[in-house]
Amino acid sequence: MSDSRQSAVARRQEPRRPLYAAPPLDPILQAAAKPTIGVCRYCGCTESTACRVQTLSGEEGCHWVDKLTSFCSAEPCRAAHGAFIRRLMLELASDRCCCGRLKKPRETFCKAHYWLLSDELRKQLYRHFGNGYEEAYARARYFLLHGRAA
Repeated sequence: MSDSRQSAVARRQEPRRPLYAAPPLDPILQAAAKPTIGVCRYCGCTESTACRVQTLSGEEGCHWVDKLTSFCSAEPCRAAHGAFIRRLMLELASDRCCCGRLKKPRETFCKAHYWLLSDELRKQLYRHFGNGYEEAYARARYFLLHGRAA
């Protein structure tokens, strides 16, 4: 066999390096990827075990802030969610994908990662903030990191 054919065969047999090399998901992004309906992703409270929130009329139980019932109205939870949204907005405005490759601002991922996602996940990335984008982004990052759905 010629040298060029041997090198081509050797290249095919080499294990491919993963396309997605980024730091692991932080706990907030992990919780957003697999939201448990009716459990706050920040403090873990539920409908039956609500946090105590200080209001003008005294102390009362927290309430759900979003449609998915995935985070509550307690001040630490709202602050954590605000920081999470700001981080997503900065990533969306950036010209770098989470892997470090170049991407267009206002696009979630670089082209290589975007086309690895399923049709359904790509459609969900066009949702608005507060209407499912956060969860879609987290599910997409989880898929890219683990190679399977959350």
